[in-house]
Amino acid sequence: MNILSIIGLILKNWKYILFSVVFFAAGAYLAWQIQAIRINNIKADMKICKSELKQTQDSAETCLKSLQKTTQAIEKIKIEYNIRLKDYIKKTEKIRLKEQYEQIKPQEGLDTCANLKAMLDRLAQIEEGGK
Repeated sequence: MNILSIIGLILKNWKYILFSVVFFAAGAYLAWQIQAIRINNIKADMKICKSELKQTQDSAETCLKSLQKTTQAIEKIKIEYNIRLKDYIKKTEKIRLKEQYEQIKPQEGLDTCANLKAMLDRLAQIEEGGK
């Protein structure tokens, strides 16, 4: 095939060649536009995800601060509870000792020295923690 026959073939089929080039260009343009739309959609989704991430981080920070405040409040309550519990134990012990002291009575039929000795023995026993 020589050049003249190729040129003749092109001139004979110029409509088909032109349509092919036009449709190829149109297809390439449409593919380019579709990809651009996809890229824009992905960018929009990425912006939404970034804003949601920021909101989530802010919310997590707020929750952390709230948790720290709650933990501090619980620690204060524990300290206050321990103080109150110790006071209650002291008051209970004083009441128990008072009741045990009040139970010490002189026994009838014994002389004064024997009664005093028995009462002092009972006081010593109470002070040592025995019953």
